[in-house]
Amino acid sequence: MVLVVIERDRNGLSGMVIANPLQVKAIAQAHVKTDKIDAGTLASLQAAGYLPQIWTPDAATER
Repeated sequence: MVLVVIERDRNGLSGMVIANPLQVKAIAQAHVKTDKIDAGTLASLQAAGYLPQIWTPDAATER
């Protein structure tokens, strides 16, 4: 399972965050699970700066 949060501004897509699903306990332990509720939880965590993200290498590291 991959959790993706897409940030949007008035002009469209402004960024994308790939969250670590093993660390997002708010979703895993929820009693009511729907896509709409999970999306709201991810958006709230991202807005508060609490969404655990995966590490992504920069271009130099990928070489």
